[in-house]
Amino acid sequence: MARNKSLLVLGLILVLVACSSGEEEADAEKRKADSLAACEKPVFDEYKASELADLMRKMDADMRIYREHLEKGRIDSLDLSMDYSTLKTATPTDPTVKTDVFAGMADAYLFNVGKLRERPENAQEIFNTTVTSCLTCHQQFCPGPMVRIRKLLL
Repeated sequence: MARNKSLLVLGLILVLVACSSGEEEADAEKRKADSLAACEKPVFDEYKASELADLMRKMDADMRIYREHLEKGRIDSLDLSMDYSTLKTATPTDPTVKTDVFAGMADAYLFNVGKLRERPENAQEIFNTTVTSCLTCHQQFCPGPMVRIRKLLL
């Protein structure tokens, strides 16, 4: 009889332990689901690039195409529309960028692009000067893309 009582008490203890661990597992699953739901929420609103950032991405893409044509000696077949007339008026991500220094550097870049449009004999030299003007400006205002810009140099 004492043995039956011991087995009964042991059985009750096992049932209680099994039930309580099931609740802990359910609580852990709920906490995990809540944590995942919190991670799925965006930290920031959807990113919208500034006008200047969009324009500079276009400039980069155009310069990569121009570089490729230069390497193959085919600049005569390249459409040199490259219209960056809004460079000085486009809204930047950081408004403090709009300084006289930025305007001067933008003028230098636009001058060099104008020279490239003329399809000069020394196009590679002017191309590298144009890329260097990008690097000079980015040293002052936004150094992030400098590695990418350096790769344009011939």
